[in-house]
Amino acid sequence: MGDDPYRAEPAKSARSACKVCKEKIEKDQLRFGTFMDMGSAGSYAWRCLDCVTSKQISNMMEKIGSIEAVGGWNELSELQQKEVRKALEAKSGAAKEAPKAKAKAKAPDKKGPKAKAKDSAAPKGREAPAKPAKPMPSEKEQHGFLDFAKNFDFDDVKRLVEENEQYINVQPAGRWSALHQAAEAADEDVIKWLMAHGADKEVKTKDGKTPHDIAKKQNIKELLLEEAKVAKRKAPVTDGGSAKKAKTGVAFLLYLFKSCSATELSGEMGEWLDDDGKDLCKPDVMHKHVKDAPATARKLAERLQRTLGETRLPAGESDCAGRIVVISQGPDKGPHKVMDMGDIKEACLQALALKEEVESNCEKDLFEQANCKDKDYSKQKQFCAEEDEDDEETKEGQEYKNIVATTKFMADNLKSCFEFNFEETIVSAPVIYGGLTDENNIVGVLSHRVWT
Repeated sequence: MGDDPYRAEPAKSARSACKVCKEKIEKDQLRFGTFMDMGSAGSYAWRCLDCVTSKQISNMMEKIGSIEAVGGWNELSELQQKEVRKALEAKSGAAKEAPKAKAKAKAPDKKGPKAKAKDSAAPKGREAPAKPAKPMPSEKEQHGFLDFAKNFDFDDVKRLVEENEQYINVQPAGRWSALHQAAEAADEDVIKWLMAHGADKEVKTKDGKTPHDIAKKQNIKELLLEEAKVAKRKAPVTDGGSAKKAKTGVAFLLYLFKSCSATELSGEMGEWLDDDGKDLCKPDVMHKHVKDAPATARKLAERLQRTLGETRLPAGESDCAGRIVVISQGPDKGPHKVMDMGDIKEACLQALALKEEVESNCEKDLFEQANCKDKDYSKQKQFCAEEDEDDEETKEGQEYKNIVATTKFMADNLKSCFEFNFEETIVSAPVIYGGLTDENNIVGVLSHRVWT
């Protein structure tokens, strides 16, 4: 999952809720999702079939060309396909589709006549002018190219790259690159061909995986692994992405508008759980009330609370109510040490009282699966997700306006803004969007996200 801009599937659990009607989507109930980039990772905004809109169908057809190109289509039973098709065609207002793309890409459009032969001949004593680069393929053409790769139709992949080298590293909507798919297919010849044509071995999926990470066979891993990659793994990480927690020696404290224990906070936010269903938080840790937070951070938190209110935020499978938090570098006034992204990551992990060792199928410990990335909220409309072009009706609502106002508040009043999140290997986890005060304490919004 997570490789397609749109997806239809029976719900894997009863955790998700419809983005529009807010009703719970029961396990095995058919649902339709639009992929949303949520900063460090992405997820689908799910709807029950009754809440899919004509706008959404129109955007879908423009991007991928046909209902059959929807992610998960081939995994549906014939009866489920019939049900999804009926619902989508009813919403579109017509049964006809765009020309039957069936996830197949066309070659890029030919634009204008070929250059005259005389233009290609260079005057004596001079080099021939460089051949102009082809234009970047349209988003629809890029999706078609990656559909070839996803289906392991590598002859068509090679054909399109030879016609336009701009295809080689495309990833519309954060999809797997052609090299990721070749690594999945364990096709050594194709991998070598793609790399010879400029494929980037370091390109990452939405959950941060390189083609080397995707590869399952040792010979493929070795092919993709070079000394540069090894060096990069051993180098210190400055953005908090995958390094072990830093040792700042600071006792970070978390303040809320309702004091509670770490495990109570986890339960109220939607439960942060490891693969064994156990809480990610340490027991017997109590969080403080925001009234006891450092004064500057407390005043900003109070203003932020008035701006956000009880607004529900997108949380992957469903929504959750955001909570305003303060994380301080101790109880004293400050100013404190200036923190980089690695320090902020440690502050969030420690203040939330998260365990370092948890049950997980991932070889990394919990701290290594956490990441903290700098964000420029002045360039975003919503701090918690990208704009959803399929969801125009939401922009008229008060919650959307609150999110926009909160984003602007953080951009105007906080420095070193960030997003703290986890890799998708952690199914249910906390997320913090925030920044630093002048005294270098953290003020932000605590959210939750779940992937299934």
